Amino acid sequence: MSITQQIRTAIAPLHNQIEKTAYSHAIMSGGLSVDDYVVSIAQLLRIHEAVETHAANEPVAGFFDPAMARTEALQRDLGFWGADLGELTTLPETDRTVAWIHSLHRTEPIGLLGLVYVLEGSRMGSLVIAKPLAAALGTLPVEGKGLDYHTEGARETPMRLKSWKAKIDQNPFSQLEIESIIQSSVTFMDLLNQVYDALPVSEPRRAQSLRADVA
Repeated sequence: MSITQQIRTAIAPLHNQIEKTAYSHAIMSGGLSVDDYVVSIAQLLRIHEAVETHAANEPVAGFFDPAMARTEALQRDLGFWGADLGELTTLPETDRTVAWIHSLHRTEPIGLLGLVYVLEGSRMGSLVIAKPLAAALGTLPVEGKGLDYHTEGARETPMRLKSWKAKIDQNPFSQLEIESIIQSSVTFMDLLNQVYDALPVSEPRRAQSLRADVA
């Protein structure tokens, strides 16, 4: 079994779990408010900032394409929805996740590849949720409408992920490195589940008026 197949198998239960959170359900059912969405992408911004900062360094740099970076897309989305980047607050669960990422970089930097796998894999999920999310928020599933995190580079996502997986699977990692990558992906998914469980989900009151504006 290839490295990426091992990762996929290892995180599968946690992937299923995150899809059952109230936040994920609200997206697919059209019941997410703009305010709650802003809170969620503020958490993702801090997480991506941490991962991308360290992914730019060895030993991960050679496996991290600039097209994988998503902090700027998140910043644009937050600006679109009127959020002040200087006043963003993070949940305790997000703070723990970010602290763990920094610790991983210091102790087992190769493990960051497991995090890149999870985040790149989530872009495939974005291909599915972009439309229902746009409907819930009263916007359009195209770039520049507050959903760049999900829509930017969407057409290239499947091929880029396929190529990235092949590059990982063909690299001669040691067994210890492989174990670190897999375990890091599992820990990261567990921490993301905690973040998603803590995300607020309320009535999408603001989305009603925004939907009329976009239409």
